[in-house]
Amino acid sequence: MLLWERLKRLRHLLYDWSRAGTTNSLRNIKTPQAEIERVKLIHPIDWNEVRNLEIELNRQWEAEEIYWQQKSRVRWLKKGDQNSSYFHTVTRARRKRNFVAGLRSDTGDWVTEEPGKAAIAMDFYQSLFTSEYQNPNMAERVDNIPILHSITPVMNAALTAEVLPSEVRKTVFSMGSKQASGSD
Repeated sequence: MLLWERLKRLRHLLYDWSRAGTTNSLRNIKTPQAEIERVKLIHPIDWNEVRNLEIELNRQWEAEEIYWQQKSRVRWLKKGDQNSSYFHTVTRARRKRNFVAGLRSDTGDWVTEEPGKAAIAMDFYQSLFTSEYQNPNMAERVDNIPILHSITPVMNAALTAEVLPSEVRKTVFSMGSKQASGSD
């Protein structure tokens, strides 16, 4: 068999493979989503099936994220390290996306200067993460949240158990450099 024929056959196989995997990613995500909604409408709800479908949905979202991350890396390797228009477009888009034009202060003033924005952000997070912080609207918001299912005593015991240093170490060292420890 000639090299040309082998390459042609490989091209068709790769095309079929790519059509089967990456182009169906939205369908692979929407199918478990629809199935979860369908299962939640059936009474009594089978929470084990919902959990399994959510695991599958998370797996599909991770595959989609990995696909786009790999695709962006390939594009960056091809065009990003050169002083190309692609490099400058990506840089400008990132700057625009990360730019905060201004923040509203507690008094209602719109602040656009960097030192003022920094002070507002620092004040907000310092008050948010102190024990004295209380949001008067928080109780109303919590009351309006529909609770679908409650925490069992076993779940409560697991949630309130003491966190061991070995667990923290294992979790931190198992994470990738650009990942969070859980699905959120």
